[in-house]
Amino acid sequence: MKQLPPVCLILLLCSSFASAATVKITVTLSTAPEDKPVTAFTADTPKIYAIFKTEGVSPGTKIKAVLVAEDVGDAAPANTAVLDKTLDLNEDTTDGAFNFSKPNNGWPPGKYRVEFYANDTLATKAAFTIEGEKRTGSSKQAGATEPVPDKNELRAMTDASITTFGEAIKDKDFSGFYLDVAEVWQKQTTAEKLEEIFKDFYDKDIDLPAAIEGKEPVFDESAAINSDGVLVVQGHYPTAPNRIVFELKYVKEEDEWKLAGIKVNLKK
Repeated sequence: MKQLPPVCLILLLCSSFASAATVKITVTLSTAPEDKPVTAFTADTPKIYAIFKTEGVSPGTKIKAVLVAEDVGDAAPANTAVLDKTLDLNEDTTDGAFNFSKPNNGWPPGKYRVEFYANDTLATKAAFTIEGEKRTGSSKQAGATEPVPDKNELRAMTDASITTFGEAIKDKDFSGFYLDVAEVWQKQTTAEKLEEIFKDFYDKDIDLPAAIEGKEPVFDESAAINSDGVLVVQGHYPTAPNRIVFELKYVKEEDEWKLAGIKVNLKK
């Protein structure tokens, strides 16, 4: 067997040790980068920051943070990965930061954690709680006898859904939107998947909340509840130069209509 020259052997050994190196990550949670670390937040906390520092980063290292709703009652299934965010690092940092925005209706009370990965290898976890009483009990889906909301309620529901959707598009962050939707939809998707589905909107120069401000939705068809108990609302906003056309689906959970599907298009 042909022997490798000593220099080559040394290089191979160095490469082996480098690939086996472990990135260490230390994490603290707070309400802002300059605030003191905490592990309990209120439901109306605007953003939760995961501040981290690393040791052992080499060029091209990917650091990923995954927000997990560990136990939030019926607001989401247990251990739901709500959203993940990734940064590419070329060297160690002492002030890296990820942040997660408050859902439109506030953070559901319960237990959460943020998992940190270095090149897809779990490096550490940081647990926290949202204070308050968790919602319990099974979801109740509307039946055929459930009354259709009146027009004022339909307008309010539509405005809220389009606004929340538009804010998620503007922020390129569906974590809050995900926590607001119906449990039945949460079980079928994740915030990350929603981002992928609606990513085409990121390149459209449109601010949906601003576009519909002061305008009332026009319902092109009468809202109706189908045989599956799903309330279907269709219509458009008379915006220019393009109309904002929507189809929204809702289910009744815990006596509240919750968004279970959305389609939005821009049409002349």
